Amino acid sequence: MRIAALLVAVAFVSACHSAQHPRLATTAASNPAVQADRDGLTTMRMVLSAQASRAKGMPFNSLSDVLKGLPTLQSGSSAIDAETAALNGGYRLRLTLSEDRQHFQASLTPEKGCGTSWFGSDQNLIYVGRPLGCPTN
Repeated sequence: MRIAALLVAVAFVSACHSAQHPRLATTAASNPAVQADRDGLTTMRMVLSAQASRAKGMPFNSLSDVLKGLPTLQSGSSAIDAETAALNGGYRLRLTLSEDRQHFQASLTPEKGCGTSWFGSDQNLIYVGRPLGCPTN
């Protein structure tokens, strides 16, 4: 049990320490889609790590608490409502808590277009998806 907690803590510190500001829509000269995919995955990992770092049995953090705790997400984000924030680059982060705050679901989706989306939950799994019928790079 202690080893699992230590591994989660190390993963959280590593992700936060090595993460740069998640711009999500960059102008990388070689392939902007690859850069956006990496930033989106980093953003979702930071959200899940912030939730996993809570004390056992305590309720999960709200979106505003997650944004406050991760300055790299807070800069360039604006709250739309209690569950949704607009991030730089045209992406929306949505964090939905269950009524008892013991479960959550998170999504990071483009505001429009055919971009990549990321989904996660209290199971600490990240799913990646792209809309059907959209062109691929």
